[in-house]
Amino acid sequence: MRAHTRAKETLVTRLLFAAFALMLSVGFAHAQAVQGVEIHEFGTYTEGPKVHVGWTRNGLAKSGVYGVDLVESTQTIVARLGVSFGFRYTVKGKRPGAPLIVTIASKMPAPGVFAPNGSVPFTSDEETWPVTVGQDSFYLWTFGKRSDLVPGIWTFEVWIDGQKYAEQKFNVILPPIAGLANEKESGA
Repeated sequence: MRAHTRAKETLVTRLLFAAFALMLSVGFAHAQAVQGVEIHEFGTYTEGPKVHVGWTRNGLAKSGVYGVDLVESTQTIVARLGVSFGFRYTVKGKRPGAPLIVTIASKMPAPGVFAPNGSVPFTSDEETWPVTVGQDSFYLWTFGKRSDLVPGIWTFEVWIDGQKYAEQKFNVILPPIAGLANEKESGA
């Protein structure tokens, strides 16, 4: 029985060492691999199925998305429930295929947005994502509830190892009100 326990301890030690070595290699890949971040496209998107993968710093759900397609290339976003907007980007570097972690910092205009069940709005948030050098990645924001529909300049920044490499800004506007639009057209 004692030999079995020692074998388990050795296996656990090896697994912990492997996990530690992987974390060090990802950190090393950051320092050695990153030459820049290129934003390829931006605008509104359709998305396929989502898979919940965690939470942002302020408690918003993070989701992996499949089947992302550009609908319109624009920096002006009409705030409507269900609209997804964001950008496609690639981390450039000397070691294509190297794994690394990016942080996406989101900055929303006042009064800010609320986390689910939150009572205090916030105007900034951040989340981390694993990416691969040389491969396309996406960042999307979807207006999921009425309190998300905040007009103004929204900024998304891509950070790696404490350094900002790219940013994308969007001007979020409220949709025109049908009655008001009709009055203006008729000269009222």
